[in-house]
Amino acid sequence: PAADFAVNMKRWNALPDDVKAIVETATKEFARDMVQSIIMGDIAAADAAMAQGVTLVNWSNEERTRFRKVAMIEWDEFGKKSPLARKLVDSQVAFLKKLHLLD
Repeated sequence: PAADFAVNMKRWNALPDDVKAIVETATKEFARDMVQSIIMGDIAAADAAMAQGVTLVNWSNEERTRFRKVAMIEWDEFGKKSPLARKLVDSQVAFLKKLHLLD
């Protein structure tokens, strides 16, 4: 989602368990609301584009896999820019592998 929740661990640990539970529940609900809002926004944008004559293209899984393999070449180059860039690329690749979107 499009937002984060961050808190100092010392302050977090000082909170009572019931307050921690409230915050955890609220942030999870907020995340679900954000995902739903993004999905609805995507649908509205697609509808508006199609109403103006735009043809939306949904790539096949095979095309997406091919694209990701080509993109990995660029990601690897980006990862050479700095240790932080490498960490970012490695994290994204690991995430895509976890979703079975990369071999």
